Amino acid sequence: MTIKRLSDKDRTFPKAIKIGREKYFSAVELNSWLQSRATNKSAIRQDDKIISGARFLELTGRSKGWLWLNVIKPKTLTRINLSPDPKSNKLINYFIEREVYALYGDLIEVSNGEGA
Repeated sequence: MTIKRLSDKDRTFPKAIKIGREKYFSAVELNSWLQSRATNKSAIRQDDKIISGARFLELTGRSKGWLWLNVIKPKTLTRINLSPDPKSNKLINYFIEREVYALYGDLIEVSNGEGA
């Protein structure tokens, strides 16, 4: 749904190539677009998986307040803004999964009961 919304509302989003009934996007163009929306433009790699803030909270078993205090405010992870208007106050937090596991892997294990 995010790709559909972004392709309809964001004029800077890469254009899809339609083949039959399906739409395809260039991985290189998508990666460049994501880099333009990231707090650390050089952090995103071609094969990175982007996860939502909600998914990050599920993995760690933490609250939005914890996310703000421990991740967003101190800028410990690269944030990617996937809002249709990047200058709006309605920032939608997305993170690079690789960074999340590298920095908070132990917390994820404990949250999932694997560290007990």
